[in-house]
Amino acid sequence: MKTDRPVALIDTKRCRHNIQSMAGKLEQLGITYRPHFKTHQSAEIGNWYRDAGVTKITVSSPGMASYFIQNGWNDVTIGFPATRSQCKDIEELSGMAGISLFINDPVTAQYFAENSSNALNVFIEIDAGFNRSGVAADKPELIEKIYKILDQSPVLNFYGFYVHDGRTYSVKGKKEVGKVINPVITVLNELKADYPNAKVCMGDTPSCSLLSSFPGIDELSPGNNVFYDLMQLNIGSCSLDDVAMAVACPVAQVKADEGEAIIYGGAVHFSKDRIEWNGRVTFGAVMDLNEDSFGNLIKGSYLKGVSQEHGQLKADPGWISGLKPGDTICILPVHSCLSANLFDHYQTVDGNRIEKRILS
Repeated sequence: MKTDRPVALIDTKRCRHNIQSMAGKLEQLGITYRPHFKTHQSAEIGNWYRDAGVTKITVSSPGMASYFIQNGWNDVTIGFPATRSQCKDIEELSGMAGISLFINDPVTAQYFAENSSNALNVFIEIDAGFNRSGVAADKPELIEKIYKILDQSPVLNFYGFYVHDGRTYSVKGKKEVGKVINPVITVLNELKADYPNAKVCMGDTPSCSLLSSFPGIDELSPGNNVFYDLMQLNIGSCSLDDVAMAVACPVAQVKADEGEAIIYGGAVHFSKDRIEWNGRVTFGAVMDLNEDSFGNLIKGSYLKGVSQEHGQLKADPGWISGLKPGDTICILPVHSCLSANLFDHYQTVDGNRIEKRILS
């Protein structure tokens, strides 16, 4: 293909396979699949989940919730701590669909209890050691204080506990991912024992992709598995045949003697997420594009640097010398969620356009 600007490319068959694979796995395990839609942010791709039997979804903002509610979804979790400033918007949304919130402190819980008219389900998010958002698992008195406010409210329904433990993104392989996440599963089950009516939910792609057992867990909400990316490939969460998104970028300059090229594709297309890949820090890797699907990674290729629009590509000098300014190459991003968020539509590898919203 030829393009004069970076384009987010997706492989439809692989996307559908990734969705169906996770849906089938969780159905067998008796676990509800509540996928996170912040990765793709597309009504059309959302319909592919419907085709796989999904009825409950997760988003990361009231704006994203509104977009998917307008496209027929009526059981939506807003997977980011609710704030008092969002109460009016959430009240409007809860008049159109079933809404679940994260509430992590008593002040917010009391505010929503006093200012909501429509029923809302509430997760108390738990920090099991990742040290991001959530109530620390070793603060039972705070959990109980939030719970009592919810329990006394006629409109707030305590739904359960949710954990996203991003530590799984910094290890590799099934054994190491299990070592990180199994203690989290234990924490959730201990909470479930203290609050028998609670549902417990987790949401990281590495554990959802690699593990085959989630004792006591009621819902899983991975999102990145619809596309996967270089980070997930590096972790071992997927194979190259599962990767379903890349960014097509024009070659702007070829420096054959240096084994480098400048591409039109920088931080505003990939973000600045980076990983160590084959012993080098990289922002992406070059992937072949076959007639109707993605192909292999170009051995030794890596995106060694990005500024706003520029990408600095390094590869074998013999391969680089075969490029010409104006050629198009495909870059597998480190983090597909961040990269996809920067585009206003996708193009499929067979040339169709798929609309999406932009910015979470």
